[in-house]
Amino acid sequence: TIVKIMSENPKPPKQINPNIKSELEDIILRCLEKDPDKRYQKAKDVAQDLLYFKMNLSNKELYQVVNTEESNRKFSSETTTIERPRMTISGLNTLKKRKFSILHIEDDKTIKEIFLKSIQKKGLPYNYTFAESIEEAKKILNSEVFDLVLCDYNLPDGNFFNIFDDISSFPIVITTSISDPELIIEVMKKGVKEYVIKDTELKYVDKIYSIIEKNIEDSGSENYNTDPQSIIKNYEVYFVKTIGSAGADNLQFSSPRAIHISNEEKLIIADTKNSRIQVLDKQGNFLSMFSEDSMKAPCSVTTDMAGKIYVIDALDCKIRVFSPRGNLIDVFGGKGNDIGQLSSAYGITIFNNEKIYVTDPDGHKIVIFDFQGNVINSYSSESKEHGEYKSPSGIASNKNFVYILDHSIPKVKIINNLDLPEVTFGKRGTGKGDFSVPKGIGVDNEGRVYITETLSHRVQVFNAKGDWVYSFGSKGTDNGQFNGAESIAISPDGTIFVLDRGNNRIQIFSYQT
Repeated sequence: TIVKIMSENPKPPKQINPNIKSELEDIILRCLEKDPDKRYQKAKDVAQDLLYFKMNLSNKELYQVVNTEESNRKFSSETTTIERPRMTISGLNTLKKRKFSILHIEDDKTIKEIFLKSIQKKGLPYNYTFAESIEEAKKILNSEVFDLVLCDYNLPDGNFFNIFDDISSFPIVITTSISDPELIIEVMKKGVKEYVIKDTELKYVDKIYSIIEKNIEDSGSENYNTDPQSIIKNYEVYFVKTIGSAGADNLQFSSPRAIHISNEEKLIIADTKNSRIQVLDKQGNFLSMFSEDSMKAPCSVTTDMAGKIYVIDALDCKIRVFSPRGNLIDVFGGKGNDIGQLSSAYGITIFNNEKIYVTDPDGHKIVIFDFQGNVINSYSSESKEHGEYKSPSGIASNKNFVYILDHSIPKVKIINNLDLPEVTFGKRGTGKGDFSVPKGIGVDNEGRVYITETLSHRVQVFNAKGDWVYSFGSKGTDNGQFNGAESIAISPDGTIFVLDRGNNRIQIFSYQT
């Protein structure tokens, strides 16, 4: 490969995509230039030229750049709103294409009027909400969800960065007269969808219109799943309470990685950096705590029908078995390449009170033990059993199904002991049903699958067939917000327990139907 790069000239991008702009082709070829003096010296310079190129395109031209079948397959993404902690999914009788919802944060009322008249003239199906300050916008965001946020960079009570955390879960378009490249780069790193520079002739309003038009197309009726099996009628999820804080005392945590609900409905928490296990009742009251000298980094936990607690350690990859009182009973597994050993350890579950499943992300496999610590079987890409595994991590089970989350592919695989077809779903992305560094997985009594995402700071819920149902959460420290949602458990009555690792706490949610 190195010889080929050094000896052959790169294929001109126009041979791959004839529609590519010459300016973009020049940037690509300069990246591949063999003469060091002509090649880009810094990634920052590449980013700056790309931003200037993007800023000089109309929104229509921007999408034409990648408007080939192959490009769309690789690069298109779905614009999605991460729902607020309290939400309602309507019944089938109200599942119609709803109006597109826009929040415009702008202190110039003249621009508001010009913008509003322009959009109305186009006849777009939208709901338009206007806020003149950050304070006013935050009040609106407490009760409303939007498909797109237009935000002026400078506002009377601050700037874009002062409200970013409140709007980060929505697609954002920045409007400003500031064309400083360093500011543009800083803003775009936040994941802003568009950076639109205002002009005195207000031509930028037409560009905003084209951006809105594109987003409305992307968020059309296809985003609303009308499969009766995937709809929860009049389903409301709401925040109940928070348990814990950072520290080393009882009911305090240090980077906890796993939560499990036992048959007695006790909460078992792997308090990872405190090298211990904490046991709470369902209301979050402290019951007990135990540790073991050689257990340094407990990362996942499960229980059997007798109440014994099985803990895996991320450092030594051993499975330690404790009595319900926290006394060490048995140890098996360990780090290594022999049978029964693991390259790494991440998740653990007991299937049908017969088999212990342990995920090994670095080993690209799942190892199955009996209760005596003997290896029964293993699934890996090499074995070809149940398909490909790259980095299996979170794992959960019920009577008939095992739910495996592979965070590198990423996807969910549901295997069963009923000779039913396997269910597989998920892909990389930030849209509805897409995964952005998923880590935790849980299942409720209705067969709904819950996925926690550490990068998107949200929980997504799917039906038993893998259809997206709803999502909640965003980044932050407030109630209903997460800083790296790591693990999840659902009680028999449907109470949802989310382990908020970065905030060192557990958040409890419930629902009404």
